[in-house]
Amino acid sequence: MSSSATPTATSSANHRIGLVATAFRPIIGGMEMYLSHLAQQYVKVGHNVTVVVRFASQRPPDSRAQFVSFEEARVVEENGIRIVIVAAPKWSRPILPLLYKMRFHRIGSRMARFICERTYHATLRSSLAGCDIIHYSGTAQEPLGLAAAIVAKEMAVPFVVTPHTHAGVWGDGADDFEFYKRADRMIALTRNEQDRLVDGGLEAKAISVVMHGADRSSRASRERFRSRYAIDGPTVLFVGRKTREKGYQLLLDAAVDVWKFCPSAMFVLAGPHETSEQFSTQVLADRRIVDVGVLTDEERDDAYAGSDVVCVPSENEAFGLVYMEAWAFSKPVVGLRIPTLVELVDGAGGGILTDGSSHAVAEVLVSLLTNPDYSDELGKAGNHVASKRNWSVVARDTLNIYSQARAMIN
Repeated sequence: MSSSATPTATSSANHRIGLVATAFRPIIGGMEMYLSHLAQQYVKVGHNVTVVVRFASQRPPDSRAQFVSFEEARVVEENGIRIVIVAAPKWSRPILPLLYKMRFHRIGSRMARFICERTYHATLRSSLAGCDIIHYSGTAQEPLGLAAAIVAKEMAVPFVVTPHTHAGVWGDGADDFEFYKRADRMIALTRNEQDRLVDGGLEAKAISVVMHGADRSSRASRERFRSRYAIDGPTVLFVGRKTREKGYQLLLDAAVDVWKFCPSAMFVLAGPHETSEQFSTQVLADRRIVDVGVLTDEERDDAYAGSDVVCVPSENEAFGLVYMEAWAFSKPVVGLRIPTLVELVDGAGGGILTDGSSHAVAEVLVSLLTNPDYSDELGKAGNHVASKRNWSVVARDTLNIYSQARAMIN
């Protein structure tokens, strides 16, 4: 891959943009939110957008289920966005479990990737017909991504990849880097991710860093949220999938220590439950724990407005969109000291990072809940960053990268 490092101006012409990924909203996740916001912004400025995914109802519980499962094929039109949910062709379904196993064997992995590419090739090319840019979000583990690289080359259109890697967990294996080299441009969410991609063999000048954004709703209401859930104390908000990886159990454990010093503190838990994981139920029965489940966009904004601190002590993040969203509402954040958050949170001064023990998390939460002035200071620092990164800016920067990719193949 090669490209000029200087951004080019975005063309005013309308484009037909194909966004490809594993899943799309209403499934909850950082990648799904990223795609949704991009798609909405593109439509708003006059571009035609097609989103092609395999799931748009429910996220499979693990990587194997995700690989071998499929939803009913269908096309949905929503807010001007054409959403195509594709299913594995009937001929491939009996061999999907075998393909999943083959991917982990040195000899069989190349054959598995080849079959995966061909499995979705025809339906993906049909779904993306007429698109003049294909933007894939994901790694080499998603069959649609493998097929998208081939379709883009056949259609002679730019192929852009945002990998959303988690350091040491996914997206930075040998197969992934081999796949990324097929992209005309790469989009990293942080400088840390960019450095890891370069360490994996990609050219620095072919990688652009585009941070996530956040938009604050002027209609959000602190009073409406707190009244609805009878919240009357200082409040900690968790937003995300309720998994150990996201720090859900860690926060529940920390709550017990927080109550020793701040007995009126309340914990609001927003997001979907993962049926494959079990958590302690004793703390969940406490009236100071309020599980609000999956929220609409408007309800989520009310939750941010109605909270005092946002804490998602996740073990790994590609970026950490929830922290940026919290800053849009001037809320301080608490997270774990992982590389992406060191860059984001320490760089902004909008929160406190700590180690992975429940006692350490509790100590930080108590310091913020009992010191409103300090908490407000951190929230304002975060808001200074978030106010410059709304989703229209993210979309503009991404469209400029499309222009760079287009110039490379013309």
